[in-house]
Amino acid sequence: MKYRKLASGFVAAAMAVGVFATPFGEVLPVIRESVAVNAGAEVYGDFEYSVSGDTAEITKYKGSASALVIPSEIDGKKVTGIGRMAFASCTTLTDVTIPDSVTSIGDWAFSDCDAIVNVKIPDTVTYLGEYAFRSCSSLTSVHIPKGIKTIEMRAFLSCSSLESLTIPENITSIGLGAFSLCKKLTDVTIPGNVKTVGEGAFSNCTGLLNVTISDGVTSIGKSAFASCYLLKSITIADSVTSIGDDAFYWCSNLTSVKLPKNLGKINSYIFRFCKGLTDIRIPDGVTSIGRCSFMGCEALTKVIIPKSVTVIDESAFYGCKALTDVAIPEGVTTIGEEAFCGCTALLSVKIPKSVTAIGSHAFGYNESYTKAAGFKVYCYKNSAGEKYANDNGFICEPVAVTTIDAVTGFDADKVTSGSATLKCDKVSGADGYAVELYTGGKWNEVFRTSDSSVTSCTVGSLKGNSIYSLRIRAFAGTAYSDYTRLAVKTKLANVAGLKAQGVTATAVKLDWARNAGATGYIIEQYKGGKWTQLAVTKNNTTLTFTVKGLAECTPYSFRVKAYKNDGGKTNYSDYVTVKASTLLGTVKNAKVTSVTGSWITLEWAKNDKATGYAIEQYKGGKWTVIATTKNNTTLKFTVKGLKNDTTYSFRIRAYKTAGGVTAYSDYARIAGKTRIPNVAKFTGSAASASAVKLDWSKNDKATGYVIEQYKGGKWTAIATTKNNTTLTFTVKGLAKGTTYSFRIKSFRKTGGTTEFSEYASVKVNTDK
Repeated sequence: MKYRKLASGFVAAAMAVGVFATPFGEVLPVIRESVAVNAGAEVYGDFEYSVSGDTAEITKYKGSASALVIPSEIDGKKVTGIGRMAFASCTTLTDVTIPDSVTSIGDWAFSDCDAIVNVKIPDTVTYLGEYAFRSCSSLTSVHIPKGIKTIEMRAFLSCSSLESLTIPENITSIGLGAFSLCKKLTDVTIPGNVKTVGEGAFSNCTGLLNVTISDGVTSIGKSAFASCYLLKSITIADSVTSIGDDAFYWCSNLTSVKLPKNLGKINSYIFRFCKGLTDIRIPDGVTSIGRCSFMGCEALTKVIIPKSVTVIDESAFYGCKALTDVAIPEGVTTIGEEAFCGCTALLSVKIPKSVTAIGSHAFGYNESYTKAAGFKVYCYKNSAGEKYANDNGFICEPVAVTTIDAVTGFDADKVTSGSATLKCDKVSGADGYAVELYTGGKWNEVFRTSDSSVTSCTVGSLKGNSIYSLRIRAFAGTAYSDYTRLAVKTKLANVAGLKAQGVTATAVKLDWARNAGATGYIIEQYKGGKWTQLAVTKNNTTLTFTVKGLAECTPYSFRVKAYKNDGGKTNYSDYVTVKASTLLGTVKNAKVTSVTGSWITLEWAKNDKATGYAIEQYKGGKWTVIATTKNNTTLKFTVKGLKNDTTYSFRIRAYKTAGGVTAYSDYARIAGKTRIPNVAKFTGSAASASAVKLDWSKNDKATGYVIEQYKGGKWTAIATTKNNTTLTFTVKGLAKGTTYSFRIKSFRKTGGTTEFSEYASVKVNTDK
């Protein structure tokens, strides 16, 4: 009867209105008459406008154009606004371009422009008014500006040709009826930045097939998707905590819905007349199932009600004709009037002891209030269920009171700083177990299983170094055992931020963040096939430790745990492990072994672990690789093409390639200086049969010159000049008709240091 009454009442109300009405019963005017000319309005062609400072707002369009470009400037004033109802009922407009100068489009601005197909709204718009494009029935697509935060009330109401819609990331709320009666929309995605989907936002979108409500949305308003008859699929993110009354009213093609896990209650009428809905799982945490929430869901065969529910309100499942079974959990206290009336396939119900109130015609009646023949009520003695059965003349099947043994062996199998893994012995005859944790001043169920073979669980989200109270009980049907209790102390919070830094060839520096609850820290290294303690700090402010004496280019494992001394007992955190490989050893004995005026030879010692060596030179303001050896036995390199009398910087590092990965040592740095310039144009000529004259060019960088003669199988100095202006020397006492060899080098004295050039040589014959 109530089903008929509600349905017929809705139709009668719609007929009585006689004018266009929203799904929420609000009557809207149909705008067809132009508004009066604004007193004192300025006129520019077919536009009326008002002025504020240097800006203008268009207040009325009086033209009959089909394609219209709204000017960005009028009489030197920047057009920044389109006023309330400025283009309302301009039935000739088909295409409108709004300039980038516009920041505001007023309420009803383009309402009832039923020929508009395209409108270009710039991203400069920061306000798009209520009813702005209402009843633009030819509009096929719309660009929502990036500058606005809210899609205002009924902004696109009854845009019945609108086929595509992209809601940008800048939108945070969608207003009441914003897209209601957009009958050609087929797919809608609500992005996560939208927090609220307003009342009736997409109601009567009769072509809508798929809806995705993304993570981040928190509220779906009343009637948001009501009367979307073709809606087949809806995805609702778990961030949604509230779904309003009538949200999916008369979505008759909707077959299944996964409700968000954080939903607090099922509001009234939410799935009323969803005639295709076959099953529904109400998430844990829901406390009430509202009035008429699943009324008329004629295909619904299965509903899972969680134990968190305490109230099933009146007519909640009225007229669910295919529903064959419903399990009302222990914990429900109130079952409202006609809650399951008209559920003609439901032939029995078991009512738990927790129920204290059952409304009239709650079970066992059809929609005409005729009792179902043979309907059984399974109930407990002296309970509300027994009273309902007796008062209504139904068969009362007593439920035997089951006793079940308390859980034994309840203990902590593993405890960390943030969790406890619990175990217990299996209880004979139990269907399952429920574990509760005492937090926030009350007991909260944290685990439940209906598989009696599952005798362990992990309770997470605990705080470190804290004592928690837990309790467990077994159950069989609606019978529970007594509680078995347990206190668990979590481990100290783990060391955070453990890193291996400052790694060298022979040492690894470990760093970690301070643990405010700790007394100190224990540092260990894995070596010799086992973990070995390296150090124990006596305070919680020492947050670094350097492990020394390590082998180069070798992988190591270290771990750190915090400890706390408390009343003669020590509590530990779990270990936190970090791995690090030492670097290749720095190249040793790197040095300059020989120089000339144009090259420098570098040498170094062999690194047995290296693949090769990279040699770099500092030039042009940066380090440049000048050579890379392919083996570790090449231990010398000559850098050529250098300038004389110049200091150069070099660096060398070893590298090792293994498994496609190359590791490098630190650099060894070397400085080398090329020699001063050589003596130029060194020549000789016979001065006589017993003398030779030697000549050369001046070396401006020299202090003097050293002249040598080859005699007696070796070079012997025969003269040293004290200045760089003596550029000739005569060698006397020679044999006639004989060839002699001479050489010369420049030298320069700076302080106590003497630098030499390379030798220049010449051979000279004495006269015969």
